[in-house]
Amino acid sequence: MRLFSLHVLVFLVLHCNANGSENSFKATIGLYCPDKMNWEWKVSLVKSSTTDFVAYDTRQGRATEHFQFIQMDSTFVLDPNEIYHPIYVIGHKCKSDGDDKWDELINFSIYADKNSPHIFVAYNLPEFTTNTDAYEKLFVEYLKNECPTGGCSSVREKVDCSRLTAAGAHCKEGLENAMNLITTTTVSSNTTTFIIIGAAVGVVLIIAAFVACFFCKKRSKSGPDPSGMANGAKTESGTTAKTTKTVESQKIEETGSNVTGAKSY
Repeated sequence: MRLFSLHVLVFLVLHCNANGSENSFKATIGLYCPDKMNWEWKVSLVKSSTTDFVAYDTRQGRATEHFQFIQMDSTFVLDPNEIYHPIYVIGHKCKSDGDDKWDELINFSIYADKNSPHIFVAYNLPEFTTNTDAYEKLFVEYLKNECPTGGCSSVREKVDCSRLTAAGAHCKEGLENAMNLITTTTVSSNTTTFIIIGAAVGVVLIIAAFVACFFCKKRSKSGPDPSGMANGAKTESGTTAKTTKTVESQKIEETGSNVTGAKSY
């Protein structure tokens, strides 16, 4: 029984190795349709052969703007016996003449490679032409997603434009333009944020100072007057002294009248 189980395990391992290993691939694609804002797009990763295409993965949707940013993650098993690499087939309905048929681009240089599993592609539609502007639009959206707060240097190092033999120069120039644009926008945004925060703090401090001065003035007006208290004490004391002196004078006058009268008798 144990020998039978060992044979089954060896068979499964050999069978899996013969069929290849599972690989992950990623495509970041930008499609620019200058003539329409409402159009359809489709991207398929297919296994190519001499007779037919077999799709590993397909994504499609409807664009609501001129530029459509697409990210496609695919995982599947590569057959080591296959002669051709899986390729990306891109389709669109971006014609302005009312033609509703799919236009597709089959480019064998846009393929899934396990040594460089992430590919970047940008096209101007409907002719599938490419230039630096198309790649700049692509990388601006890519950098916004990957590093929204800035610090995109590490992300830039992951971009490999060397696989794109014909469009490699456009890819590199578009990446650098996008990096400069994102960096400038981030610095400007941070500066604006600091100015707004500083202005808000200044307004709060001014309001606090105004409130403090108002309460200080109100308290000083409602409190006792030390000089008034002193004057009142003097007046009251002076009045008492004057009253006492008057009473004593009256007593003296009365006493003097009685003594004089006594002597006359």
